[in-house]
Amino acid sequence: MIAIGLVAPGLAMAATRYVDDGGADAVPAAVPGDPDTPNDCQVATAPCKTIAQAIGQFASADEIHVGGGSYPESVSLAQGETLVNEAFDSGAGGADTSGAAVLSGDPLDVACAAPTISATSAATVAGLTIESQAGCVDLELGSGAGGAVVRDNRFDDATKLSATTPDLAVGEGSGATAISGNTFSDASPADDQLAIAVHGSSAPSLDASSGAGNDFSGFATAIAIGFAGEAVISTPTIADAHISGLHAYGGGQEGVGVEIDYGANVVLRHNLIDGPGAAPTIGVRLRNSGAGTPAATAVAFERNQIVDETTGISDTDGGLVTLLQDGVRAAGGGALVSVDTTPVDPGSEGEGDVGATNADLIDSTGVAAVSLSDTHLMLDSTIVGDSGSGDGGISASPGASCTIVFSRGPAGGSGVCGTFQSNGPVIFDDTLESPGPFAIDDGSTGVVNQANPNPSPSFPLTDLYGRSRFWPNGCNSDGRNDIGAAELHTLTLTPCPPPTNALTSADFNPKSVFEILSIRSVRRIGNYKLCVDGPKAKSCKVFRATKSSIGFWTDKVNWSQKFPYRGPGRYRVRWSVGNHPIGLGQTFTWGPCAPGNMTLKGVWKPSRLIVIDRCRTIHGKPHTISHSHQDGDFHISFRHEEKGAAGVLEIIPRDQPRHIPPPRSGRRYAISGAFICDTFHGPFGHTEIHPVFQTELLGPHDRVISRHSGGPQFPGTPSVNLNQAGHFHCPGAG
Repeated sequence: MIAIGLVAPGLAMAATRYVDDGGADAVPAAVPGDPDTPNDCQVATAPCKTIAQAIGQFASADEIHVGGGSYPESVSLAQGETLVNEAFDSGAGGADTSGAAVLSGDPLDVACAAPTISATSAATVAGLTIESQAGCVDLELGSGAGGAVVRDNRFDDATKLSATTPDLAVGEGSGATAISGNTFSDASPADDQLAIAVHGSSAPSLDASSGAGNDFSGFATAIAIGFAGEAVISTPTIADAHISGLHAYGGGQEGVGVEIDYGANVVLRHNLIDGPGAAPTIGVRLRNSGAGTPAATAVAFERNQIVDETTGISDTDGGLVTLLQDGVRAAGGGALVSVDTTPVDPGSEGEGDVGATNADLIDSTGVAAVSLSDTHLMLDSTIVGDSGSGDGGISASPGASCTIVFSRGPAGGSGVCGTFQSNGPVIFDDTLESPGPFAIDDGSTGVVNQANPNPSPSFPLTDLYGRSRFWPNGCNSDGRNDIGAAELHTLTLTPCPPPTNALTSADFNPKSVFEILSIRSVRRIGNYKLCVDGPKAKSCKVFRATKSSIGFWTDKVNWSQKFPYRGPGRYRVRWSVGNHPIGLGQTFTWGPCAPGNMTLKGVWKPSRLIVIDRCRTIHGKPHTISHSHQDGDFHISFRHEEKGAAGVLEIIPRDQPRHIPPPRSGRRYAISGAFICDTFHGPFGHTEIHPVFQTELLGPHDRVISRHSGGPQFPGTPSVNLNQAGHFHCPGAG
């Protein structure tokens, strides 16, 4: 691929700096008595000894590579630095930079005046082992840390003895931060250690969006969100985390996997809380401990598993709980879901209520699976109890109420909280999840395909384990999925007849963000197969049409997100149900530029680029051509003919399925690629064609003599900001 640019003068440039505990912070003077020369840490073969020396060079957004070793110091990241544990080549006879980089804090800071690492900017901390002196905070994200990234670090500090001193503190006003792939461990079950504390006016994302989820083991509390006297937290997300080995506090209070307090509204998605230590323990607890809370705590659970804690989910003061495809099983003594609440604002609709859709609430302890006091429970397509000897149902106070539809529960109940649509034995499929928390198969014909036949249009197409929620090509099931969190045993289904009057369409515009394949039918379609035959390859996937508010069965699929991109050329689209084609096939030709979700695939540091036009063609002659050793790209200055076009091209050879050779100087070309603004070069930036997707050598009368095309091989580039160049005043962006 290729890029075009103008650099604004006089702007500080970020640098790459190197640190190893075998390095030196100063270069000895050549003449005795002269002062030593401070090391600027920019030479890998002469690294600095301390991280503080590298940070002290006063260049914003530096990338600091820290070699393996011990660093007894505390550092502050205030300029958007990247601090990463990474071995580097220190030269022959140089320091050994391999292994873990362990930051342990200032050994003289016995009063915990500062964390081991504090960040008040959009810094990145990656791959480090972070500890502290005398039980201080290991890492603190302070005010101004919006955009900070904390990933793939290890927190294994065993010195903390207080529940108020976390390993990682997300401070008030820290804004949106990303925390993923970190390992938190507490080797001492006797202390009251807390892994992460999230304070007010912050919006952290503790999920796997940039890697793996976070892992916690051996804590009294893994994550605490919200504290009395602070502002409400803006919907943090906790996803793909594994919390194990929870244990009770030293005073006998319950250990808690996730504690949600004081008005926080939280989303928990695809987490596993299991393997508890000393009881009592609670998987997730909602409460409001502060007076004058602005809003009731609300928590949305999606596809989580809470296994063998004393109590699965506890709501003690007014929280709104919704469960979607979650599995909860208690070990003993407590309910799976316990709601004992007085709403924060009495009479307000929804506060303290619980809703469960396609959930498994399985309790083998002989106590109630769900305990309600002065609240409302809504069950849809949910399993309560496991048909064993201790099959627990719902315990409800006189002030509680229930709405139960398409759900299974124990027999013998009465009233609105004791009447289920099925009392049959439950089958759990152990073929994919063994030994899984819900791997039970009693061998009998039990509750299977009895869920709500009209689930919400936003209902997930996959179950708790990622399996398809609906049976393809089937009509006798009436489109119903299984009750509970998982799709269970397969059924023998009758193929559907093809729907009539189906309309199909394809919207393909290389300059548009819309690349949509759509279908509409007056007859039920349900599952259908969509095939896209691209250059030299074919691909088919199953999707599901849903009934619209005006009675049509419709679906839309973004082609470039769901199917592999095969480069420029002719594509054919086909729809079918079973073996029967439906609608009319569509054919389109894709031009030289990549689809929207792959515009910046393979580009170095795409976060600093803003796409002005996803596909622009310019004409002119190359002037100078150079090869960048930093990112491996070809940089080409280009004398263009169009007004407002870019002046630099950049070819990125490493991600091209077919290599685009650099154009020859002095010859006239048509160049097609993404027209972008590179914000790295200050508020005025510069514009580029970056990356280049196609070069055409032109002859007389614009006849194409030769053409070279490339583009990303694989999808998966993060989404791109479009049409935002006005913020940067890039030349040619108007």
